[in-house]
Amino acid sequence: MIWINDRFSFDEVFRLLLLMGFSHESAKNYLINNYSLSAIAFQERIENKSYMNISSNEYISTDLMKLKKEVFNEIFLNNN
Repeated sequence: MIWINDRFSFDEVFRLLLLMGFSHESAKNYLINNYSLSAIAFQERIENKSYMNISSNEYISTDLMKLKKEVFNEIFLNNN
């Protein structure tokens, strides 16, 4: 079984399923049945229903872009 241990990987696979014609609900069910999900991926995407906000048209989800910017700023500000 394939392991998805972070939200970025979850979103990437979820987007691919959407592009293949899956609905949000069927993509969620496919992931639950065919992948091992970490607690963070399950809680942040499945339990909180944020998978409903994932679009096949975007490269990265809005909440993950915000997280990425925060981490980048933290690293950049700590190094300067």
